[in-house]
Amino acid sequence: MMYSGGGGGGGNWHMRHVDGDIDDDGTRLYDQRVIIRLIGYLGPYRRDVALAMIGVLVYAAATVAIPVLIKIAIDSYIEKG
Repeated sequence: MMYSGGGGGGGNWHMRHVDGDIDDDGTRLYDQRVIIRLIGYLGPYRRDVALAMIGVLVYAAATVAIPVLIKIAIDSYIEKG
């Protein structure tokens, strides 16, 4: 059986810019005040959010570091031949 991957695509050419676009009902698509209010709700979970952010940063650093460490291991410890 052969897999014939998705196809199509088309990119993101149809995506709107959210710099101040107005939605169909007349409201703005992005409102900074709403974001500030949502951040306020995270107050009781400040420690959990901080730990999650640290976890994301550690994961991202490890994702970048692994290929670099493999390169160093290959270049330094495997004989040229």
